[in-house]
Amino acid sequence: SDSFAAQLEEVTAELDQLSESLDQPAELTQSAPVAALQGVDLDGDDDFDFLSGTDETATKLDLARAYIDMGDTEGARDILDEVIAEGNDGQQQEARELIANLV
Repeated sequence: SDSFAAQLEEVTAELDQLSESLDQPAELTQSAPVAALQGVDLDGDDDFDFLSGTDETATKLDLARAYIDMGDTEGARDILDEVIAEGNDGQQQEARELIANLV
């Protein structure tokens, strides 16, 4: 639960750093490939934003199921509580059902 949140924060921070480094290109010498890219606007191009549209709550449901499969009911319960707090109606219902089935 807390370790998952910490890991998620670490990954997010790492992605932010990578994103910043992509936004600030290193000094390049003028070469044919670089010259060919002059005027190409990659800012605002979402083709490389591979995390956009991912449903964090759906991912948490998947993670909770994995915890259940591993026998970590406490970890699963913590994540399912987050789903109940953050998810849409269907996700909340699924989380409640999973909690009800925990031993």
